[in-house]
Amino acid sequence: MPTCGAVVTDTAGPAVGLADAIKARSLSADVFMSADAHVNQTLIGAANGDWARWYLTFSRNEEVISYTSKTPFYADLEKARLGEIPWHHVLTEPGFVLGRTDPNTDPGGYYALFVARLAESYYRIPGLAEHLLGSDQNPAEVIPPPFTKTGAGAVPDATFGYLSSAVDQGLHYIALPPQINMSDPSLANVTPPLATGTPRTGSRSAARRFTTA
Repeated sequence: MPTCGAVVTDTAGPAVGLADAIKARSLSADVFMSADAHVNQTLIGAANGDWARWYLTFSRNEEVISYTSKTPFYADLEKARLGEIPWHHVLTEPGFVLGRTDPNTDPGGYYALFVARLAESYYRIPGLAEHLLGSDQNPAEVIPPPFTKTGAGAVPDATFGYLSSAVDQGLHYIALPPQINMSDPSLANVTPPLATGTPRTGSRSAARRFTTA
């Protein structure tokens, strides 16, 4: 920042993974920012190494389904965007590749799990979450760094992600109902079932704390 003479070096990445790297001393930081404010709690207190003493929640976001015009499912995704067909019908078409980040290291990854389970309840379609996701760690969907292909080597036709990212990258996106898109703090106590043993997910209330500003 030339106005104050400071040189800022930033390291972007999955927030849980970055917090773990700070605690492991493989990464140092003066300021830590996470898409899920609850991740900051993992840096606070003696048990966590006292890396942080406080944090401020200052924005909110929402989950969307983003895509480009290059996917062969573009026409159907556009129909879903316009509300002409259900979005989950498109995402479960044969051959469709859905992408999402790792729920072990990235808030966006475990938000995708919440969205799918909330959608199952909201649309009253038993088994929808499993049909959309497979397993929580499904390599056919989870996208490892550098976030271009799934663990199975496929290019996603669409991905679960943040509205801000879709807008910033100029992507097409399908907006989801507020009842499932993780944007409404008044719904923070509605807890969908999660697979036991899923790391980092905690409760829906914890995962929603980034929406309270």
